[in-house]
Amino acid sequence: MKNAHRLLKGCLLAALPLLAFSQTAQADNCTADPLGEHYYSLINYGSGKALDISGASTANVANVIQWDQHGNSNQQFYLSDLGNGYWSILAAHSGRSLDVAAWSTQDGGNIHQYDYHGGNNQQWQLKRSATGAFNIVARHSGKSLSVADASNGGNVYQQSDSAAAYQRWYLNPVDIACADSSAGGSAPAVSLGASGGNGYIDLSWTSDKSLRYVQVMRDTDSDASGRKRLAILSGSTRSYRDSSAQDGVQYWYWIKYTDSNGEVGNSQPASATAHNDFDAGQMIGFAAQSGSDGLSTTTGGGNATPVSVTSCDALASALAANGSAVVRIPANTTIDCRTAPRTQSACEIQCPDYSGDPDKLFYRIPVGDQTCTELGSNSDNDLVNRSRNETVIRVASNKTLEGVGSNVKLLGVNLYLRDVKNIIIRNLTIEDVNPGLIEAGDGISMNNTSHIWIDHVRFNLISDGHIDMYDSRNVTLSWNEFKGENPAVCGGKHHYTQLINNSRVTLHHNEWRNISGRNPKIDGGKSRVHLFNNFWKNVTYFSIGVGGGAQAKVEGNYFENAAKPHWDTGNGLIEADLSSNRYTGISASDPDKDTGSSVFGDVNLYRYTLDAANDVPGIVDRGAGPK
Repeated sequence: MKNAHRLLKGCLLAALPLLAFSQTAQADNCTADPLGEHYYSLINYGSGKALDISGASTANVANVIQWDQHGNSNQQFYLSDLGNGYWSILAAHSGRSLDVAAWSTQDGGNIHQYDYHGGNNQQWQLKRSATGAFNIVARHSGKSLSVADASNGGNVYQQSDSAAAYQRWYLNPVDIACADSSAGGSAPAVSLGASGGNGYIDLSWTSDKSLRYVQVMRDTDSDASGRKRLAILSGSTRSYRDSSAQDGVQYWYWIKYTDSNGEVGNSQPASATAHNDFDAGQMIGFAAQSGSDGLSTTTGGGNATPVSVTSCDALASALAANGSAVVRIPANTTIDCRTAPRTQSACEIQCPDYSGDPDKLFYRIPVGDQTCTELGSNSDNDLVNRSRNETVIRVASNKTLEGVGSNVKLLGVNLYLRDVKNIIIRNLTIEDVNPGLIEAGDGISMNNTSHIWIDHVRFNLISDGHIDMYDSRNVTLSWNEFKGENPAVCGGKHHYTQLINNSRVTLHHNEWRNISGRNPKIDGGKSRVHLFNNFWKNVTYFSIGVGGGAQAKVEGNYFENAAKPHWDTGNGLIEADLSSNRYTGISASDPDKDTGSSVFGDVNLYRYTLDAANDVPGIVDRGAGPK
């Protein structure tokens, strides 16, 4: 069609055939793979409705809307590859192009059809998401084709990309056949057993064909009447993990393939294995290794009979008790451990000019023999009475603390781990720990601990360290969210997120967002810290800081508008694979991307697989934090 497209440029679509297929859109949204020059119906991922030229008008500036799928030619569009990474999208019934009206670059800019002229407002980038649906992005504005809701007749416009369902579109071919998803017998059924949380299902398959692309499919309900495509994989891939599986639900799986000759077909997976979300098999990193404490891995409470808690007293009692325990908090439960206000003397300090809040006051508790002047006050007499209300809960060895399902929160809790081992904390939010004070409690404090796994936890509005640790070993922090917004501090962004001192830690698939410093700060000659596939966004002071002889290995991460991506604060040893990391916004020009050291000479590193850095924001946004 490339030659035909050149004719379109010269004769205003005279060469475009006007087709009127009666075929309706494929129910399972089977995009042709590889994507090619075909007629497609464009089905909105959020609404299930089709892109439609209003009233089947053939006139210039006829409006573009969404409507129930009927398969007529005003819901069919020819995609033509422009050869520059962009496509034209031409209505089959009129031959006119999707066009951003008046070359608007604003959110809400209207989409209509117009004679094809090849301008950038008629060129579209097709960006496939993990669902198989596409963001369709206007070249001139960088904004995505969007609708507001699921209404019939809903207007189509451009909008800044937010990864919303209403900004994604399935491209269903109407002039070529898709694989018959019912062929080849029944797909294998597998259930994720009811066990108190979400989980994942591992699929693997074999094939006697040389495959180009594989589509992993799943029935959307138990009667197998609907199907959902989960992923598009290259033919060399022989496995897929369905991390969207839900507790207690049965699923049916199969694959569709495009082989090396371009033929399509399907094949059942060779195996499908369900896993509970809290299986230790998901653990990666130092926490999964054997250690000097005599443990071969981290198991937490292991197979202890779970106990459910819903109050702060019950939580504290269960976590402090001797012996192994699995402590669970039910879904949609908030445990409020905030006490009655207690008086706290603190230094009153004015924010510096560079913070952007020179008229704001903040309050910091002096530690040890610190004076208020040393902390930034005008006088040592600038002590005022404030209040604090956190509860410190001590966690004993051999404990698992996990939220069951979604929306589990701990308010005003500092989980305190000292001289303990073998602890798992997962799937919950810790927030509101004296956010109006500094040095008034961490989210999680660790001192001389070993075999600790903190996973899928969100930290928000914490006074001091979201997680601070000293002299700890065999630690993994995975899929956590560190949120920095706090209106009580200078610049509105938290400054003391995380300290790692003389500790051996893996950090992977974590997110630091809208935050200032210590993300993390790594110090001490015994520190060995491996950071891979993490995401930093909008960091104003520093992302990773390494000093005091500490060693850090930094690879496969994504830094977006993040200052000092990996910064040698003084005698820090940083080995950073710059080509494997991605730096955008201010991160691209920030000079503090220190590297060049050779690290971990005394460490036996574990097996792990890097996700591509460009994919990390989407992967982490979808996967990090409690589920």
